[in-house]
Amino acid sequence: YELQKGDVTVNYTDTEGNAIEGKTSVVVENQSPTGKEYTTNTPELKPETITTPSGKVYKLVPSATVGTENGKVTVDPITVTYKYELQKGDVTVNYTDTEGNEIEGKTSVKAENQSPTGKEYNTNTPELKPETITTPSGKVYKLVPSATVGTENGKVTVDPISVTYKYELQKGNVTVNYTDVDGQPIEGKTSVVVENQSPTGKEYTTNTPELKPETITTPSGKVYKLVPSATVGTENGKVTVDPISVTYKYELQKGDVTVNYTDTEGN
Repeated sequence: YELQKGDVTVNYTDTEGNAIEGKTSVVVENQSPTGKEYTTNTPELKPETITTPSGKVYKLVPSATVGTENGKVTVDPITVTYKYELQKGDVTVNYTDTEGNEIEGKTSVKAENQSPTGKEYNTNTPELKPETITTPSGKVYKLVPSATVGTENGKVTVDPISVTYKYELQKGNVTVNYTDVDGQPIEGKTSVVVENQSPTGKEYTTNTPELKPETITTPSGKVYKLVPSATVGTENGKVTVDPISVTYKYELQKGDVTVNYTDTEGN
C-alpha cells in the first residue's frame, strides 16, 4: 500500500467573503502524509490584523472562522478560512486661536466619520480650511498656515486623526476727524485715534463729550459749533479689520461788532 497525502490551506477573506488585497492563501501542509498533525492557530497563519498595501486595516473576527484549525491531514483537502472585518476611523478638523483657545462659534468638524481605513482624505479645502473666520460677536480671525498641526492629506487609520488650524485675531482702528462744514481742517483740532489696533469685535463709541464736543475754540479765537446732522460715519459699533472713521463737522460761528460814539460826558 502507498501512504496517501493531502493538503491544508488557509484562506483570508473579509466578512463578506471577498478576497483581501495582498493577502493570498497559504498552503500549510503541501502533500503531507495523511495522519500528520497540523495547526493553523499560529501568529503567522492567524494574524490579529492585516494591513493592505493601500492602507486598509482588517481585524480578525474569531467567531467567523470556517474550518478546523487543529487536526490531522486527510486525503480530502482541508481548508481553514479566517475572516476579517474592515476597520474604520475618524478625521477631525479643529479650529483654535494661536494660543490654542477655542474660537467662538467655530466647532470641530468630522471630515471623515467612521470611514474605511485606507480611504484618502483631504482637509485642505475652502470649506474645512477657511482663510478667515468671523465670530457671531464680530471678531475676525485670520489663518496662520505655518501653525497648522497634523497631516492635511493622507489615509484614514484606525487611530483617530486630527488636524488643527490656528488663527490669529485681527485688529483695527477707529479714528475721529474734525472739519468745518466744507470739509476743511479746523485749526488746532487734530484727528483722534479712539481704537488703536484694538481687537476686532470690540465695542466702540465716539459719542462722548471728549470726542464729540459741542463747540471748538481755536487758538486764534474762532468758534465752531457742531452740526450733528452732518456727521459722517458710525458713532457706535464694533472694531473691524477695515479702518473706521467718524467725522464731526462744525460751523464757524459769527458775531457783530458795534462801534458807539459819545461825548466826554457819555452822551
